[in-house]
Amino acid sequence: MTKSDENALRVFERKVVRRICGPVSEMGEWRLRNNQEIERELEGEDIVRFIKYLRLGWVGHVERMTDSRMPKRMLYAQVFGTRRIGRPRKRWIDDVEEDLRLIHIEGWRRKARNREEWRRVCRQAKAHPGL
Repeated sequence: MTKSDENALRVFERKVVRRICGPVSEMGEWRLRNNQEIERELEGEDIVRFIKYLRLGWVGHVERMTDSRMPKRMLYAQVFGTRRIGRPRKRWIDDVEEDLRLIHIEGWRRKARNREEWRRVCRQAKAHPGL
């Protein structure tokens, strides 16, 4: 997920919450809620952090799968052939590993095999303000 994707998701989330909560009446005049009021309504929840939390849950689930299952085979597949000129595109697993580095998780594959330990990691990621 690129920064522009994250920004677009946050803009959309605020737009939806603004529509759900409706306008505010101040001294007889109606106005739309501003972003600070929307943030208070969300109480610190963030759609991007929630998506990253679910993504971590999914990668743990896939890591616990047997090696013959298709999702695990696709996650660790090697594509052979010539590649395009330029910088290689970022893979999905690269984003996940970057998020894990950000919250200082090392040896994530070993931790993902233990479901309870991985749940703690996911909860830690959900509460992390920089994610």
